[in-house]
Amino acid sequence: MLTHTATGWLINCGGTFALIPRFTHDRPPTDASEPEIHTFGIPLVLIPGVTGQQPDSWVSVSGGWDGTKFTVDAFGAPEFDDGFTVEPANTAPGDRTPPRYDEHSRAVEGALLASGAIVSRRYLSAPDKTWRVVISAPDPDAVRESLTELHGDLLTLVQSRWTQQQYRDAGEHLAHQVELWALSTLIDQINDDGVDHIIATPRAITAEIEAWHRDLPPGLVTLKPMIRPI
Repeated sequence: MLTHTATGWLINCGGTFALIPRFTHDRPPTDASEPEIHTFGIPLVLIPGVTGQQPDSWVSVSGGWDGTKFTVDAFGAPEFDDGFTVEPANTAPGDRTPPRYDEHSRAVEGALLASGAIVSRRYLSAPDKTWRVVISAPDPDAVRESLTELHGDLLTLVQSRWTQQQYRDAGEHLAHQVELWALSTLIDQINDDGVDHIIATPRAITAEIEAWHRDLPPGLVTLKPMIRPI
């Protein structure tokens, strides 16, 4: 059996063990409901003689995953590699208000978003504490003039490798597959290129997930499975 590893919150369910993932940055794992444990958790089977399990704590396990249960041959210190270990390339400060624009500016940007000419728009803070308007587009040259008129030197225009429709379709498809694919988190985030992308945390990457992901533009969706082959 292929060796795997997984990290989560270890719980004792009436004599049997299970791992559950992190659902948010700050939500206590003890808030997980029974349906969430059943949908997103990993049933564990301990090999005779395995020790070190400490319920109600974060742990990593190694062993084998057969698609329905995880056979544990060792416990270890937690090693997280989920959606919450991916730091956004840029962040907007929470203590300041972004620039305001008039109705004409909002109408121009709104029309470009609605048409798909631009994929995303973010107000982000530069190292010098000034604002930057980061806008991604499949064809930056087609929108550069109109956006420069709106934002001037504050504009950072980057090319997106996917269209707005592809971005929306991927997000909607993942939202409809949450239970079937055991997707404990879906995070919209800006990548290192300044383009919005999606981070998804399935319990494990199945053949169906792999086939769907293979057909996407590279980088549109980043998969961070809870169970990973070693």
